[in-house]
Amino acid sequence: IENRFAGWLDAPLTDEAVEHALVSGRQLLEDGRSFDIVVTSTLKRSVKTAMSLLEGMDAMHVPMVKDWRLNPRHWGGMAGMTAKEAAEAFGKDTTRAVRKVKSLAPPEGEASEWDARYIGLEPEDMPKCESLEQVSLRTMCVWEELVVPALRANLRILVVAHGDSVRILQSAMDGADLDQQEHNKCDPAHQALLFPSFAAIYGQ
Repeated sequence: IENRFAGWLDAPLTDEAVEHALVSGRQLLEDGRSFDIVVTSTLKRSVKTAMSLLEGMDAMHVPMVKDWRLNPRHWGGMAGMTAKEAAEAFGKDTTRAVRKVKSLAPPEGEASEWDARYIGLEPEDMPKCESLEQVSLRTMCVWEELVVPALRANLRILVVAHGDSVRILQSAMDGADLDQQEHNKCDPAHQALLFPSFAAIYGQ
């Protein structure tokens, strides 16, 4: 599979990736893991990964929340390109900087078409590209509105998302201080599992 800037392109999982997710789910079951809620992005590769994990765990009954704010970075005009193709189109320096500088967005591309996956986001606000800072801001909203309340309620949560959003949530979880009371401590490392979606046709 070629490693391309997929972003919001809704590429499906490969059959191999589905099988990997099923096997991972069976391993989680064997390890004694179980979950009360699953949170994922609105893209089919992430949703399918989550569903396959649950199928492997024999836990298809677990409720699933899909939130577009866990979508990967919108790569704008670089979407669908390999790094080499992007460098040829926009220059090596620009391509390298966009990947390294958090505040820098890639060149604009076409906005994704609005549909029911993006309820809460006005059609005119659909992004044409995003910096890592913008991805971090929306991902942290999911942390604050969904993940933290679940952890404080002592729910076991499985988050299936994409490279950037998983790294952002992992950083938040590593630095979390969620103790409400001395006798009611929660343990994010035990209660939460962050799982990257498997490879799609275009990769992450």
